[in-house]
Amino acid sequence: MHRLILATLVVFALSPSLRAERKPNIIVILADDLGYGDVQSNNPERGKIHQPIPRDAMYWEHGGNAAVRVGDMKLVRQGRDGVWELYDLKTDRTELHNLAAAQPEKAQELAAKWEDWAERAHVKPYPGEANGSAKKSRAKKAGAADEK
Repeated sequence: MHRLILATLVVFALSPSLRAERKPNIIVILADDLGYGDVQSNNPERGKIHQPIPRDAMYWEHGGNAAVRVGDMKLVRQGRDGVWELYDLKTDRTELHNLAAAQPEKAQELAAKWEDWAERAHVKPYPGEANGSAKKSRAKKAGAADEK
């Protein structure tokens, strides 16, 4: 079946009436989608099976948004001051059912893992913060603005 599709695409691509100056390379895209894109004929590592890096968890942080995933459990937070939400990706791939209230111990465990990683990876303290002083300075700025 795959060969039939590829043959049809080759005929389509070689047809003079269908040629355009800047058309996308449909054959390469489809071949890649079918799994033929990883031919790597010039790669000396060809044929070797590479194993994923073993790790206890995967961590994210971008613009204050944060997440940690351990197995099928994923803890996410929107914004630096956001509330952590817990999801079981095995049963809830679209992250619609927050389990943080039902499993607070797991949420706390993953939040602690994320905090430890954030310190090790120098994600925290955030820029402008020095050991948590940014919240204090924001509160001072807010208080000063109220006095004016």
